[in-house]
Amino acid sequence: MSCCYSKRKIKKVEQKYNKRSNNKRSNKVSPETNYDYKNSKVNDEFIEHMRQDVLLCGGCKQAFTLRSEEIKIHCNGCEKFFHCKIAGECQGKDCCILRQNGTLHRARYCYDCAKINYGNNQCLCKSCYL
Repeated sequence: MSCCYSKRKIKKVEQKYNKRSNNKRSNKVSPETNYDYKNSKVNDEFIEHMRQDVLLCGGCKQAFTLRSEEIKIHCNGCEKFFHCKIAGECQGKDCCILRQNGTLHRARYCYDCAKINYGNNQCLCKSCYL
């Protein structure tokens, strides 16, 4: 069994990547505030900082804060947030989860990720259609 990359080639690629990530002019996004989300407890201050985060709608590309509560779904197919262009809950058997309290949770999809749109906030995703 042969490999298309030798160990030497892999090490060179890793070194090249490490040099780029250590460069001062990297493409990292840094938050405007210096709030430490990883080491903080969930309290009122933490929730207040989270509600100030901005999300882009995958349909219209408009920015919304979590405080506005305009974002309605997180699409299970493309993994984007949406406030418009929502197809609804998938009615397929692979897209439902039985919760501990006995209720069903169904995955939600946007227009692009749904194969059939039944209306009334119901659809069938591409994977359940096959």
